[in-house]
Amino acid sequence: MQLGAIILAAGLSTRAGEFKPLLSIGPQTLLGHTISLFQSSGVDDIVVVTGHQSEDLQQELNRYSCRSVLNENFSNGMFSSVQVGVEALDTLSDAFFLLPVDMPLVRQETIINLMEEMEQDPHSLVFYPECQTRRGHPPLIRRDLAAVILSYDDQGGLRALLRRYRHKSRNVVVDDPYILLDVDTQNDLILLEDHFLNKPL
Repeated sequence: MQLGAIILAAGLSTRAGEFKPLLSIGPQTLLGHTISLFQSSGVDDIVVVTGHQSEDLQQELNRYSCRSVLNENFSNGMFSSVQVGVEALDTLSDAFFLLPVDMPLVRQETIINLMEEMEQDPHSLVFYPECQTRRGHPPLIRRDLAAVILSYDDQGGLRALLRRYRHKSRNVVVDDPYILLDVDTQNDLILLEDHFLNKPL
């Protein structure tokens, strides 16, 4: 099974006060953490969707062997970046992960668990990680839904679209609180860095 990953890094990051993808936790930026997560998990095709400050991001991307694609209409919202990323995926990919760049500490075991569950279940189209009875990121989505995503009119975004396929979706329970934790503020960043450096959740 060949897998892809789309990392969403095109937004304005207005709530964090700084450009989130280039904020650091430990020795890596948020972008670096998300790329390394998928590379270490054996994901074949990693696509980073850029937009705001794309030139600054490109300097960071040059350190990693992954592709980037520019969403010129990033101000239209996250779903436009999802569509740009899906369109850029390798056509040989059987499925793809979807992860916002501000969720940098998802564990490798979570990615592996989702991959294993998909291999064992040929019927479900979407696999969500679940922790503490809550769904988190990243979902693993079969290629079957790529054309549907590309043609969708954005009413309600990806969540509304995938809700139509809830009868073909399943949750995968993981021991990973980081699937629920994103960086929206400086306090969020401090909290995640504290856990990363001193006391993992």
